[in-house]
Amino acid sequence: MAQLVKMTLDDSRWRSMFRAMDSAWEPAASSAMNKSIAKVRTQVIRETASEAKVSPAKLIRRRLRTFKATAKKLRAGLGILVRPIPLIRLSGARQTRSGVSARGGHSHPSAFINTARSPGTGNKQVYRRLGKSRYPLEVLKVEVKEAAESALAAKISAARDHFVQILPREVLWRARRQHGSR
Repeated sequence: MAQLVKMTLDDSRWRSMFRAMDSAWEPAASSAMNKSIAKVRTQVIRETASEAKVSPAKLIRRRLRTFKATAKKLRAGLGILVRPIPLIRLSGARQTRSGVSARGGHSHPSAFINTARSPGTGNKQVYRRLGKSRYPLEVLKVEVKEAAESALAAKISAARDHFVQILPREVLWRARRQHGSR
């Protein structure tokens, strides 16, 4: 994981606000953290995919890891693997007369699609020659590092704001459920 956003909680301020509902506090806080991280995760996926011009967005989704909070451990996080995505994975990657094109405006003249020579794998890749000779070849990839880092940095404050917004609702819901009034 190259990028990681952590969300920790200084619970002394919040605990004093909800002192009467002490047993409902930790589960409510962890639930609010997890919901906030889940919402930010969706926003980061969409923003990164559109900024890096990657389609489908599931290629970005697979690279995100969510670290959930528990009642005992009030920490949640969102990590993203920022390795480049092979061009063949983009939807619509196809061989054209002049090279290879893929959805999102990715066009590479003089590139070609070839099946790897590893026995039994049959993996396809998009290659480009690095010189005039037959070898060496370069596998073409789409960089997502800058897009992912900027999306994560922009959404850190959104996660905290969302947490502050839904925490009272979570605590009230758990307190009502605990005392039998729904």
